[in-house]
Amino acid sequence: MSDGLINKYLKTINRLSVSVPFSVFWVGSYLFINFILNQLLETDLIIDPYIVDISFVLISLVIYWQNLRFKFKLKTVNSFYLILSVIAGMSVYFLAVKNLFMIPFDFSHIKNIMLLILLGPLLEELIFRFSLWVPLMRIIKNKKIVILLTAFVFSYAHYQVIYLLPKDLYSFIYFQTFYTFILGIFWGWRLVKTSNFLSPLLLHIFFNTGFYFGYLLS
Repeated sequence: MSDGLINKYLKTINRLSVSVPFSVFWVGSYLFINFILNQLLETDLIIDPYIVDISFVLISLVIYWQNLRFKFKLKTVNSFYLILSVIAGMSVYFLAVKNLFMIPFDFSHIKNIMLLILLGPLLEELIFRFSLWVPLMRIIKNKKIVILLTAFVFSYAHYQVIYLLPKDLYSFIYFQTFYTFILGIFWGWRLVKTSNFLSPLLLHIFFNTGFYFGYLLS
């Protein structure tokens, strides 16, 4: 590829990354495909959400890569919040058990544990605290509103699976919808405070790890 084509490509990416109309289109397309289309067609997984999520993240990384910031500094992560996240994860699990909620997670397979602790948090944070976050900031330019919006979408993403599950799991899904909204606000706030994507990512990983510890200790 010639230098001219590379420069043309980079200019196109830069224009898209700061374009408000493209940001509206990008956010709207993701929300429509992932949260509306499947329900409108009244079928489960007409478009596999993992394919949509991964494709959305990969394209977002190409367009908004300059906005992805990792800072490997402990002061931007804060060990207190990491410990608090583990305790919160364990508490959520114990509350679910205490209220006799049926938990729809099978921890007998290592792949499910890896999905809970590593792959899930990484994908979800790349979606909600990056791929949606950056274009929403282009559109709204208000950090508090973006925190609330991304927290709401994050929470609803956990709620929408209720249409695919048996009724005995509904209580846990309602509970999960509530606590993921609170978590989404907290993780968004930490992203704003630290300007470091690593902060909500690690908090998410530590929370889910605490949830798994709750399972091991119950």
